[in-house]
Amino acid sequence: MLGGVAAHLAPKHPRILLVRGFFMILMLDFNFVGFSYNLYSQQVMILQLGPILAALLAVIWLKESFSKHQLLVAIICLVGVWFIINPRFGSGSIYLLFAVGAAFFNAMANIFIARPRDKSSPIGFTFYGILLTALMSGSYDRLYTEQPSLMAILGAGLIMAAGISLPLRAGVKSLSTSK
Repeated sequence: MLGGVAAHLAPKHPRILLVRGFFMILMLDFNFVGFSYNLYSQQVMILQLGPILAALLAVIWLKESFSKHQLLVAIICLVGVWFIINPRFGSGSIYLLFAVGAAFFNAMANIFIARPRDKSSPIGFTFYGILLTALMSGSYDRLYTEQPSLMAILGAGLIMAAGISLPLRAGVKSLSTSK
């Protein structure tokens, strides 16, 4: 898709953009709740399974093929994560499911771009997903906490950064095309 910022960010199909944003909000929520209960190293390591889950979900949802070699690599990754987080069987916590949920919704948010890719550009999907996540997180934080948390500050910073960077990028793009 060519045509500058307006072509990428025009919300032509808001329902689809909301669905991806919803997956990102769920990933963020599961991730933050998981960080409240799990060790940081365990939470982050399980979250790294997002690309493996995306590949497995793409087989089901997008009808992509998965070779025996790819399956072997996926199994090695799963076993490797298990050994890294805690090699003793039966020693895991039920709260590790929050990390698995975060990885799952991360995978869903990422493969969701593939099926309706004609509805928006990857930049548009990402912009609206992050914008929705930041707005929901900041709103929730302002309603339910007395002082701004790191999440609210990061959300506000993200919105400000997007508000500043988009006009700058449009200006740079117009300068580069006018030469």
